[in-house]
Amino acid sequence: MVATSFPFYPLWRWYDPPPRWRIRQELNGVDVWRTKILLPPRPTALWRIVFDSSIALTSGLTALSIPRVDVTICLSPPVQTTLLGAGIRFKLGKLVVLVQDLPTEAARSVGILKDGAALRLGRALEHLAYRLADHVVVISSAFATYIQSAGVEPAKISEIPNWADLDSIKPARPDPLMRSRLGAGQDDFLVVHAGNMGAKQDLLNVVAAATLLRDNNHIKLVLIGDGQERNTVVEDIAARHIDNIRLLPLQASQEFSTILTSADALLINQAPSVVDSVLPSKLLAYMASGRPVVAAVHPRSTTADLVRRAGCGVVVDPGQPEALASAIRSMRAMGGSQGLTTMGRRGRAYVEEHFARSDVLRQWDDLMARINPRNGSTPIGD
Repeated sequence: MVATSFPFYPLWRWYDPPPRWRIRQELNGVDVWRTKILLPPRPTALWRIVFDSSIALTSGLTALSIPRVDVTICLSPPVQTTLLGAGIRFKLGKLVVLVQDLPTEAARSVGILKDGAALRLGRALEHLAYRLADHVVVISSAFATYIQSAGVEPAKISEIPNWADLDSIKPARPDPLMRSRLGAGQDDFLVVHAGNMGAKQDLLNVVAAATLLRDNNHIKLVLIGDGQERNTVVEDIAARHIDNIRLLPLQASQEFSTILTSADALLINQAPSVVDSVLPSKLLAYMASGRPVVAAVHPRSTTADLVRRAGCGVVVDPGQPEALASAIRSMRAMGGSQGLTTMGRRGRAYVEEHFARSDVLRQWDDLMARINPRNGSTPIGD
């Protein structure tokens, strides 16, 4: 059984207005309960607390509406769901928290939380959630180090990565029609960024790099997606009067693989202060597509570490548009050689070896068997 909200991300508005506060539906044989939550109108600390708390409250009400389960998997963020889950453990059984981001560190890195009482309180609540859980699953070893520093025993922590969608996203020749839709011709070097447009992505750095590249008519940049900072990016592009960078809305999911494989390079850009608080899921999709990655990220970040280990691209300093522009020029100069092709192949091979869905699910099966060895257990997620 799954407790979740109605779809809203990354638009931060409802895809379709919820018909009522909660509905129940069956998807692929799974019992899914969707509830309406409070979406933040502005990216402030207060609204984020309200948003996260509304997820916890509605998930808790759903948990109280169903029979007792053996294992509950709480996604973090928000940590409020784990805190509330610990309070109704009599309904939820063993409590596992899956840490996808480190919320207070991520909020601090983009300035939503400043050093002070609010940050200390946020950290205290986050650390309490980890300690109250029966087990903590992290997607990165850097997260494990942080959680151990919060007082969680290493034996209570497991590292299980997210999986790469190796079936839907596969290497292929660039599609000329898709490249045309993205504003690139056959002789152009096309760089694509796909996904959320928020503070952590710091996409104004990409716009500034595009300004430095406008003297080269054969380098094209495309930002695809949506998010709370999209309007700011639109305004910056207009103010700079540049036409070598385009913004496109979210595209159909069935076209995602074609979009990635039609690019010459795929871009990840993060704010300079983002180090170990996030590991963008789109990096695995990029690698699965067999295209080289240019990562403008902190050199000690989890993202930089993965790109280097896989040998699938180049890493440049974040917040430095000159460095990003130089890297893109260098990658274009490599276009006639095997360098970029080799990077792409390495990325695909690395995710096949380390992030295959069957292998990741096997790790989850093993963990569930250790946590709840009784046959017939039914975990839920929220």
